[in-house]
Amino acid sequence: MRLCVVSLKLFFTDGRAYATTGGFGRQMEALAEHFDAVLLCVPVARGNPAGAYKIDAPNVSVCPLPPYRTQPQFLLAAPRIALRVLRAVLRADIVCARMPDLTGWLGFAAARLARKPVFVNLVGDWREVILVRNETGAKGLRRAFRCPDAYTCWVTSRRSMALWTSHAVMTAPIEPIRLYFPAYTASA
Repeated sequence: MRLCVVSLKLFFTDGRAYATTGGFGRQMEALAEHFDAVLLCVPVARGNPAGAYKIDAPNVSVCPLPPYRTQPQFLLAAPRIALRVLRAVLRADIVCARMPDLTGWLGFAAARLARKPVFVNLVGDWREVILVRNETGAKGLRRAFRCPDAYTCWVTSRRSMALWTSHAVMTAPIEPIRLYFPAYTASA
């Protein structure tokens, strides 16, 4: 079975290998033990930062997306990103869309469009993202919270399995989220 993971987690390449910071690389290698292939749809930049974790699993490959740092940069690159994500999703048997981020949203939409089973990995919440990055002015905060939270609630209620890995997500005062675990049988 082939898994496609769509995330904004920045990867780096020196032309020979891919690496990332934090524990995401180890997490993906652990997932790779349970799949025939894992395709990571992630932004990729040139370089090799100190302490970066090199992906060594032979069944993990990368579909490089253009790197972006701000939402306006994402919007400029969105058509290219969406096309690459859709192509990767079409090659997969199941999709993991990591949210809340714009790339994960595209992964979820592509999985639905391609009629692929999808699960959502919620690794934070928009309130944290907006407040930490301060990408909107004070007047835009209420509007900025409303739209992404509503979309995330809608996504997690659309017959997807959702995994929460953020205390803020689990305790946020939002509408109850209905979870549905799709029956999925892998063909040999």
